[in-house]
Amino acid sequence: MNRREPKFQWSSNVSGTRNLNKQDLGGVVFGCTRDTMLECLSNQLFGLPAGHFSYVQNIEPGLPLFLFNYSDRLMYGIFEAASLGQMNMNPYGWTIDGSERTKYPAQVRVCIRKKCQSLPEERFKKILCDNYYKPYKFWFELDHAQTRGLISMFESFSTSIDANHAFPYIIPSSDGRHGSKTSESSPRKGSAPGNHIISKGNDLFEHKPPETRTKEEELEDIQLKLERIALTRGHSSSYTKHQIEDAVLAGRADDESDREMILDSQKCADASTRSSHLVITNQVDADVLPQQLRCEKVLESQLHSFTTCIDERLSSQCHNETNEFHSHSDSYIYVMGGNDDNSWLSTLCCYLPYTDIVKSLKPMSSVCSYASATVLSGNVYKFGGLNANSWVDTVECYNPLNDEWSLCAPLSEKKGCLAGATLNEKLYAIGGGNGVDVFSVVEMFDPVLGRWILTQSMLKRRFASAAVELNGVLYVVGGFDGSKYLKSAERLDPREVSWSKIQSLHTGRGSHSLAVLNDRIYAIGGHDGNSHLSSVEVFDPRIGSWMKGEEMKQSSVFATAAVINETIYLIGGLRRDYDFTESVECYKEGHGWWTTDLKGIGKRAFFCAAVFSMPL
Repeated sequence: MNRREPKFQWSSNVSGTRNLNKQDLGGVVFGCTRDTMLECLSNQLFGLPAGHFSYVQNIEPGLPLFLFNYSDRLMYGIFEAASLGQMNMNPYGWTIDGSERTKYPAQVRVCIRKKCQSLPEERFKKILCDNYYKPYKFWFELDHAQTRGLISMFESFSTSIDANHAFPYIIPSSDGRHGSKTSESSPRKGSAPGNHIISKGNDLFEHKPPETRTKEEELEDIQLKLERIALTRGHSSSYTKHQIEDAVLAGRADDESDREMILDSQKCADASTRSSHLVITNQVDADVLPQQLRCEKVLESQLHSFTTCIDERLSSQCHNETNEFHSHSDSYIYVMGGNDDNSWLSTLCCYLPYTDIVKSLKPMSSVCSYASATVLSGNVYKFGGLNANSWVDTVECYNPLNDEWSLCAPLSEKKGCLAGATLNEKLYAIGGGNGVDVFSVVEMFDPVLGRWILTQSMLKRRFASAAVELNGVLYVVGGFDGSKYLKSAERLDPREVSWSKIQSLHTGRGSHSLAVLNDRIYAIGGHDGNSHLSSVEVFDPRIGSWMKGEEMKQSSVFATAAVINETIYLIGGLRRDYDFTESVECYKEGHGWWTTDLKGIGKRAFFCAAVFSMPL
């Protein structure tokens, strides 16, 4: 991996460290440059020169952290420690191709506490002014007061800016390392699949003048005021704007007297808020307190009316969804891990496309992406993949009857982006890679023996390929062999000695989806080394050739195809311009492709999934 040398270097002169005691350390700032920031974020690892370990060693999980970019003098946050501060967690971090020891061994793993807009130095310097020992240098140790002030500034500065667009983050490449900064271009031909960077802009909210305020904005104001008074009275309110709108539409605030009460309550709440910022002296007007108490009672009464209505509606909705979920429980899609455009996931959920309902189940033991999943003997198996920035050999088994995960025998080696399928009551883990090598090896798991057995290797090395079983035969299609995307496909018939070639695809592709519908194999979307694909190819084993199918409405990569009731559901993935999609496309013979209104899964990519036909 070729990278430029940074123009700026973190200072190793720590003579000016504050050396706060552990109990006085409220937070820590870490440094980066324009060239190293992406590596910090993708690996979720921050580092400083060794001399800073005197206070980095005092970092414990949960401590607030911040990232200062020397290149543009911006502070990014809000992060928190996900580990203890240690030395050399990654001894080769922030070096060219890992060719030398890191200069920043005082390290800590991090996670995002809250996405906020970055702060320019002229803003955060007001909070950290006591830490500046030179015009452009400051101590990275923060006491509790400074940490609270910085967090407060981040949160207040982000109120007018979309916090979801706070700082660039990246999807790790398939080799487990961060990619080059190519957010506006397609991946280079021959680069490993998934080597994409997503950078988000800083979009400002558009504010309307008071005379053009919409009903939605007014409802939002009502919600904020109700939540404010609820908090001052010891309640907790987590009702959304849409839930309050539902309550209003349900008729609980339709009559004119209710509207007047809301307006009066708003005025009282505003008055109360303004007065809360004043210093209360013994010269309080005798009429003020009774008036404020009356305002609180009015708002409290209105809040009770809203909450009662919302609780009733949510209870009814939950009851209806539960009944609807189980009334069509012939086939489910189990969705595991991946990324939801915000974070890497360890979640497991059960999705019923017929009703667009998602049920959360017991999560996996750790975050996981680029794994494979399949069903065997009433259980769901997940194997291989990427855990944070490390490839794993882990195999986990989920039992839907008791909602429990259990560990199984591991794969023969650590790898991800492998294909998986079930044949003759055995699991097959096919190909994959580990960031250095691409494999042709095939492993078979026998649940009776409880271990993996090496079986016949494929004819080609395949990373990010896809596999299915059809009529007692395994088919593996496409993938990436380390230098190019493959058109080739092959099959394994247990009655034969080895894998055999079948006709090649018209277009080489990897990170695509494969589905079986009416005894034909559909190769859907993927990446060809230059762009995302919307093309579909169909293989009929009786004819022995691939035919061009109807194209999808949008391109798709890192999605999953599931077949339920003779319909292909294409779920999740990335579309054009490397955007996460939350739409679901469907295909049915005789009807073609169409985009549905299904939004239950939401944004998701790099996950694995399996179809399971058994009611919960």
